[in-house]
Amino acid sequence: MGNNYIDSLNIAKRSDTNKTNCDLYVYMTLALCLTGELRNFKYTKNVVAHGLRDITNKLPFVIGILPQSEDWTPVLDVFQNAKLVEQDTCYVTLSKMYACSKLFRPHCRENFIQTLCDAQKCWHEIRKQELEAGKEFEIISRMRPDTLWETHIHLPSTILPNEIHVPRMNVGWFGGVNDQFAIGGRRSMHNYLNRISNLNITANATKLFSSERFLYMVMKNSNVKVIRHNWMYCLLSFRQIALSINNKDSCVSRWTTASFPCINFVCESECICNSSRTKAIHIPYNDQLFIRKDMYNSSNILNRPQSYFRIRSKHKLL
Repeated sequence: MGNNYIDSLNIAKRSDTNKTNCDLYVYMTLALCLTGELRNFKYTKNVVAHGLRDITNKLPFVIGILPQSEDWTPVLDVFQNAKLVEQDTCYVTLSKMYACSKLFRPHCRENFIQTLCDAQKCWHEIRKQELEAGKEFEIISRMRPDTLWETHIHLPSTILPNEIHVPRMNVGWFGGVNDQFAIGGRRSMHNYLNRISNLNITANATKLFSSERFLYMVMKNSNVKVIRHNWMYCLLSFRQIALSINNKDSCVSRWTTASFPCINFVCESECICNSSRTKAIHIPYNDQLFIRKDMYNSSNILNRPQSYFRIRSKHKLL
């Protein structure tokens, strides 16, 4: 399987190891934060690259916050000049009212805190780059490396400083904001990436809240406008793969057949092909992100026995 989709991004072709400040100034439009476990990225990097073409029409500066003891070499296949920084171990007191499902992820509370720390570290790396270039980024985005897009991302022609754009899906149990992908103006993404400093607003919480609800609270308190879009993706986390074993309609299960595009493609919390649901969002044929089966090897990703997930559940998962 070749790297045609990666090459088409023109991301992995930069030779800028000796850039001057003047050269750096040119690339200071978009900063892209990659945080979270790579998981199956080495198998799906072509698909990720294909989906990223919608948001990388301007060459991004990429920061990857590396989980400890994880090999991020595959990231450099897509982003040749990405700045990879090892994550810091994070210890922060979390309210007892924080709620998360521990199914296939027994350390979900610790992972939530680590996610917030990684986001803040990414912001610090962005500031270092801005100081070096003498210019601030206009747009900042954050994405997990296991996010596989199923529909095209239609960005607005202008992204204002006080707004973030997020997928409509995955808002959590308590009505929140999707915290797996965001793109927004610099001021709003400063609040987004530094939300660990706002944990004090949950200290006296009397109601349960999730990570998505916490993001909603921070954005509201910071007067950031959240704009939701019908951007749909399949999250290829180990938890979602495990849950898909007994759910033939899940987006993960569909990736074994690569039956894109389909006539009746509808989306709620995730996308389902040939569904009879009437209240879901119907995605037009020409807006589906066509995924070719030769872009990845599904046997390396999906055909895992139940015992595999029982073993994985003993370790920290996002």
